[in-house]
Amino acid sequence: MGVLKRARCRARLLLALAAVCAPPAAALETDQFYAWTDPPRDATAAVNAKFQAEIEGALERVNAGRTPPSCHEVARRIMWRFRFVMFQNIEVWAMNTRLVERVPRTPEEMARYLDASIYGERGPIDIGMSIPPSPTIQVAGVLMGTDKLGHFVSSGWRYYERYRRARRRGLPAAEAEEHAIRTGILVERLILGRATSGVFSLGDLEANHAGMRFYRDLCEGDSPWLVLEKGRWRMARPFDISRYVGPEWDESYQPNVYAERRWRRVRPRLLAHCRDLLDPAVRARRAAYASRERETPTERIVAELVAEGRLPDPERFTIDRNCPEETARLARSLPEP
Repeated sequence: MGVLKRARCRARLLLALAAVCAPPAAALETDQFYAWTDPPRDATAAVNAKFQAEIEGALERVNAGRTPPSCHEVARRIMWRFRFVMFQNIEVWAMNTRLVERVPRTPEEMARYLDASIYGERGPIDIGMSIPPSPTIQVAGVLMGTDKLGHFVSSGWRYYERYRRARRRGLPAAEAEEHAIRTGILVERLILGRATSGVFSLGDLEANHAGMRFYRDLCEGDSPWLVLEKGRWRMARPFDISRYVGPEWDESYQPNVYAERRWRRVRPRLLAHCRDLLDPAVRARRAAYASRERETPTERIVAELVAEGRLPDPERFTIDRNCPEETARLARSLPEP
């Protein structure tokens, strides 16, 4: 066997090991373009109720003990109510419950989705796409893959633990948060994203960071979610995921960065959605997203990496950049300022 062939075999083996050994919430890509013109109903109430029930279940077990544990320990036990080995419990629930509408909606449509999504073209040995894309749901007015809930509870906890370790080393809160985000970006680039599937998901990173904020909010700040009263932990107010979800969780709005091998397959399928940019409902959703737009900490760090030449510019992969004719028509239709 030649040197080049041995190197290729070794690379494939490493990618296979990465796919098997990757941390929880590593598995699925998702395609919100598929749901653009027929989106699912908003499921915020159902998702909030599920989170609330799981948190209260964790608190019930915590409060059954003789001595109340620390707030961090309570947060850890809440995390384990949602987390599993690979697919997170909250993600599996969202993919199966009748309380949450999903696109695709039926097994028959799922079969079409596998072929029609932007990830429908797969190679014969495509480890990163061995698991089907996750379906799209709508939460807090945002289309997202069910995988984002997994990232929120699982990768969010890993961000939170990195943040806590950095704080123990003496870093200020802002620097500790940045450390957690930068480490998460590195993991996404080397293990979970581009190295396996060829997809570097900025939406995943946003959900990770939002999860860290949630775990911090459980115990930190002037008004934490958790309070200890008479030796018992309770929620100070009902959980509301709307505090954490943003348009950046929608991968049709917050573009992925693709490895060239994946982009060659994704781009032709992305172009098939150019005409959808002119759909009134799609235009309204994107306008609503734009009204909520603000630079997130993750976006700021990604912009720095792009400026340093360490990451391709995500703008290259946006539907606006790749559909110039439709984008120009939209610009001409806008009212004069």
